[in-house]
Amino acid sequence: MEKRDERLEKELIAALQSRLPVLRELYAACIKSLPNDIVYPQFIEFARMPGIRNVYLHDLHGKGTFTMEHIRANFSNIISQWQTRIETTLIDSLKQSVQFKDVLLEPAAFLELATTFFSCNKCPSGAPPLRYPQILMHLHATRAAPPSKSDESYKFTWGKTSQGTQRDPTTRVIRDTSFEASWNDQSVVIFDQDIHAVLASAIKLCGLDPKTTTAEQLEKSNPIFECKACNSVMGRTTMTWSGVVSLLIFNAAQKWLIYM
Repeated sequence: MEKRDERLEKELIAALQSRLPVLRELYAACIKSLPNDIVYPQFIEFARMPGIRNVYLHDLHGKGTFTMEHIRANFSNIISQWQTRIETTLIDSLKQSVQFKDVLLEPAAFLELATTFFSCNKCPSGAPPLRYPQILMHLHATRAAPPSKSDESYKFTWGKTSQGTQRDPTTRVIRDTSFEASWNDQSVVIFDQDIHAVLASAIKLCGLDPKTTTAEQLEKSNPIFECKACNSVMGRTTMTWSGVVSLLIFNAAQKWLIYM
């Protein structure tokens, strides 16, 4: 049985190594056809989607073919499926946080709140926080160092790891060549609780409810805030709500006055 597994593994790895470069070319061509403001999955997540895997792994002996038409015909649906999956992951993490414990909203509304920001623990100090959907395309969320030979997830054989997780040969081959990882596989993207706390206080000063106020609503009302700690003989420091976030990155201990 072990020899059979080894043979099947070698066949699968060989098929992936020959077919994934072709698939990457097809993927790149589809990406070029997208509008500039569309978010899309990185190649590793694209290649791991069941509908795509069924195309390039349907015949390990090479008797079948796959073409651009297999991919292009369903590319918009592929993006939608990927985005929905990541949205669900983000929303679930928000709903489990203390800050949103008693918030009753439609799931998608959590990502629209003015207080919902994410940060990356791989970005340098002072890097701007990110909102949805920009966080979906964040570089560090889809990059990984090459795994060591002793890494359990690296050593693919048929079946599961000793921890019970499914081994994935596609992930292994792609990581070997491009160091890509599934979105936030390294848990580098986190909900920014500090920004949430400061913005919640600022929104309350506006007479609004931080549990329901969206970023769009705050943009329309356009309140102007004053940073008391930054005032000097040169004048008073005022800013919009997005300026509050920018200043918080450099100094989290600010106190705010509100001007409508």
